[in-house]
Amino acid sequence: MFSKVLLSLVFVSFSFASTFEVGLNLLEKGKIAEAKKTFCKVPDKSIFFPYADYYCQYLTVATGNEPALNSAGNLAVDQYKLFFLSKFYMDKKPDYAYSLLKKIDSRALHKDDIPEFTFVKYSILKSLNKKEYKKIEKQLAIDYAYDEIYGYPILEKILPELSQSEIYRAVDRLIIHRKFNKALKILNSVDDSDKKFFYQVSILLKQRRYLEAENRFYLIKKNSKYYHLALYK
Repeated sequence: MFSKVLLSLVFVSFSFASTFEVGLNLLEKGKIAEAKKTFCKVPDKSIFFPYADYYCQYLTVATGNEPALNSAGNLAVDQYKLFFLSKFYMDKKPDYAYSLLKKIDSRALHKDDIPEFTFVKYSILKSLNKKEYKKIEKQLAIDYAYDEIYGYPILEKILPELSQSEIYRAVDRLIIHRKFNKALKILNSVDDSDKKFFYQVSILLKQRRYLEAENRFYLIKKNSKYYHLALYK
């Protein structure tokens, strides 16, 4: 009895896998409409459903149609579906996109997707003229300064609006993510100080630009705490 049940489960899983593979093959051949139809046929009990559902939603948009929003639960796949739909509607129906976005538990998203999620939230709030967008804008500029697409361009844009301490926080994020040249560039916007020279020395040493680091080191006052910190670099 057990072996029959096991065989039936294997057969069902194989059938769903075959359907998914057929969809992939159609997609590779450029048969978009047929691929979409195939992916959308994979049932939610299949282990391939999250992937098939993504392609179903994506190809629905690619063929000029609006994706359907199914009931969303707490699973990561549901959160990503809401995220995908929020992006789809953010320009067409920002109010609706915002209602979808509020349902997303960002903890279910991969950490690498958080900058984009934050940017989508910022864009929607800005288009709706909600004052909270300024707070999110700063978050992008500071916390996600290292992100080439969603954070750093915002940092450059609002740099004159940031305080010195906020700029240093952004520089810290850039350094942590080894964006050394960008960190040096942003440091040019802060006032000359022992702290600035110390940061420059630290970065230049990481880049093995020893002569430049030495020149910066001698600009630090000897009675400054940064002088002693730089000595141990």
